[in-house]
Amino acid sequence: ASKLRLAAAGYAFDMRSAQPGDSAGEALDSETFEIEIPDDEANGFDMSGAQSGAQYTSVRSDERVTLTISGQYFSPQVNILVNGVPLARKVSLQPPTAAEAAANGGGAQGATGINGAFEYVNSKKLIATFSMGAGYEGTPTITLVTPQRTQDINRINMDINNSGWKCDSLQVHSLLEPMFRSTLAVSKLEVVRRIYDAQGRSTHVKAILSGTGFRPDATISINGVPVGYGVVGVPDGGGGTIRELMVMQRSTHQFDLIFPDPKVPSWTVTVRQNTTRGLEEASLPLTRPFAPNITSEILRYTPAAGRRPAQLTLRLTASGAHEIKRVDVVGDNSASVVETDHFATGDVLVTLHLNTNFEGEPVLLRVIGDKGDASIVSLLPPLPPTVRGVVNEAAQGKSEGPLDGGYAVLIRGDRLDRVERVYFGTKPAQIQQSSPGVLTVIVPRGEEGTVRVLLETNILYQGRLLSNSADFSEPNKSVFTYVKKNQ
Repeated sequence: ASKLRLAAAGYAFDMRSAQPGDSAGEALDSETFEIEIPDDEANGFDMSGAQSGAQYTSVRSDERVTLTISGQYFSPQVNILVNGVPLARKVSLQPPTAAEAAANGGGAQGATGINGAFEYVNSKKLIATFSMGAGYEGTPTITLVTPQRTQDINRINMDINNSGWKCDSLQVHSLLEPMFRSTLAVSKLEVVRRIYDAQGRSTHVKAILSGTGFRPDATISINGVPVGYGVVGVPDGGGGTIRELMVMQRSTHQFDLIFPDPKVPSWTVTVRQNTTRGLEEASLPLTRPFAPNITSEILRYTPAAGRRPAQLTLRLTASGAHEIKRVDVVGDNSASVVETDHFATGDVLVTLHLNTNFEGEPVLLRVIGDKGDASIVSLLPPLPPTVRGVVNEAAQGKSEGPLDGGYAVLIRGDRLDRVERVYFGTKPAQIQQSSPGVLTVIVPRGEEGTVRVLLETNILYQGRLLSNSADFSEPNKSVFTYVKKNQ
């Protein structure tokens, strides 16, 4: 029973007389009242008991998840909301038909929104199946609605996926095993440091593995050797050791790893894990992971004049957890490091005195990092490329061509071997051949009219990439005209 129905009648009597023991005469009015019974066993739910929990298998963002909710006293009138969207109630769940999938925005086939259904099994169990649409990652907010009680259950402490964690909930569990996850991919392995034994030999490597779609049951291997789910002693810097896990999952995007030093220059990091569709695997090849990845920015350049050598001031930056320990000049080119200054983590300010031939041959620097390996940085003077002309030989040498593109043109100028990207207006062109005086590029498709031809390098000077933008001060120096074919 969920309600009581009460019938009441109203009678009148003379106030000057004693109230009669029974109603006297005909009732003046009557009304029927329906009163809900305030009983959790009929109108509410309880998820505080030991049998409360939720079970699901993590799926990809474009798939459909099945969620089982266990508890007590689930009302027959219960409804389930997913991120505020009500699920359809079904007497018996079954795979959606093509018509239902289309009506619900695609069903299990890459839906663009929330859709699904749920079944009231009994007072102790609910089953829901739903999708969130392509691109969704995480666990949505699950809300139970009954006549007596409405509550989001994501923060309720309960057992999730029979994991046995002491403090678990849908919200906590989603950090490592959400209902919907991205496709497995490995994007980066950042070496934090080497671990040495008492004899100074490298024994282990501590690193951070980044990517997407990681699961708690993943198997991680380095060059085919699995990283165990054990513990290892790590020096604490004071003569003692701290026991740390060899594999620690931080989220679906990160693992902290400690593994034996492979002692080879090339590594392949592989992640394997089971899914509803079977085994999936992703790998990341690495070469010389202990060498710092260095980027350089030229801050100031003074060309040579007379007997005064050229002077170059630049900033070297090491990526990730690497730090720069020393900078040396490679080869005999009369260049010397005048000063190095560590002004930020991973950043070093370097001043070089250079010979007068710097505009011809690059200066090579050997940058040694804190992991013991070195990287080579090639420096060129911050002199931009310039364009003398754009030639289309199929158009009698004119700087023009048809709208559909796909044909080759020659760009003549100076320092063109430093060019990494070419744009006709805003559209990129494909570089076929490169030399100091000539570039051969494939013209992209365009619209009728004249566009500027931009040549861009990877040389960073005073916060900007060097390009031939100075050519644009002359109206016809670095331009190309798209023309329609004659009808």
